[in-house]
Amino acid sequence: MSLLDQDIDNELIQNLLKLEESEPVLISRDTKIPNKIFGESDKQNITILKNIDDENKNDYAIPKPGESYGMVRKKLIRNKQPYHIAFVLYQHEGINITIESEAENGNNFLPNFCFYDTDPQKFTFYRRWSGLIYDANKKDPRYYGLYGKTSDTIVLQPRKWSDIKDTIEEEIRLDLERRNINKEPPPAAKKTPSPPAKKTPSPPAKKTPSPPAKKTPSPPAKKTPSPPAKKTPSPPAKNSIKKVNAGKPYKMNRRKSIKISTVTKA
Repeated sequence: MSLLDQDIDNELIQNLLKLEESEPVLISRDTKIPNKIFGESDKQNITILKNIDDENKNDYAIPKPGESYGMVRKKLIRNKQPYHIAFVLYQHEGINITIESEAENGNNFLPNFCFYDTDPQKFTFYRRWSGLIYDANKKDPRYYGLYGKTSDTIVLQPRKWSDIKDTIEEEIRLDLERRNINKEPPPAAKKTPSPPAKKTPSPPAKKTPSPPAKKTPSPPAKKTPSPPAKKTPSPPAKNSIKKVNAGKPYKMNRRKSIKISTVTKA
C-alpha cells in the first residue's frame, strides 16, 4: 500500500506482494539519524525510535493520507511481534481511516479498516494499541495481546520508488526464476537402447518313437441258433393228384388205397 500512490506498473506490484522478503519500503519521518530506513532489522527500528522527539511520538504521531502509523516495541518480547503498521487511506473531519492486519492472528491476514482521531486528546492510534483506553477495565479481552506502555507510535513514510526500483526488480526477477524452476517438470531420463538379445538356437527335439499299440482280439460273437420255423402243412386241395412212383400205394383220406398207373402226355 505504501507504494501504490507512485507511478509503478501494476504487474510489478503484484509480483512484489508475492515476495517472502523484499527491500524495505518505509522510512521514518521524524528520526534524527541519517539512516531512516525502517524494517532492515529490529535493532535498527529501535534505534530510529530512540532518536525521535516526544512531540512527534505516541498521541502526537498523526500521519497524513499515504503515510502510516507504526507501533514499535522499545525492546523485543519473546513470541510477540516487534511492530504493527497501519496505512492511512483517507482523512476526513479529524478521522484517519486505515487499512491494517495483525500478524499475531496466525493465518488470519484479512485486512481491517479502522478509524482513529487525529486530535491527541481523543481516541488515537497510540491509545488503542498501547491499551490505555482499556486501563480502567483490564479484564477486557481486547487489552491482552496489545503492545502496552513499552511501545511507542511513530509516523512512517514510503521510500521513493527511484531509490529502490532496481533492487526490487532484481528481487522479483530472481523470485520468478525460482518459482518457474519449481514448476517445470524434471527432464525426462534419456533412454539408452538395450543391445538386441542374442538368439541361441535350441537343439532339435528328440523324437522318441511311441510303441505300437497292442491289438487285443475281440472274442468271437456267440451265435445263438434260432429255432426252426414250424411248418404248418396246408390241407390238400380237393380232387388233386400227386405224382408218386408207379406201383406204390398213395394214402388218401379215409385211408383208402388206390393204384395209379403212370400217365404219359401225348
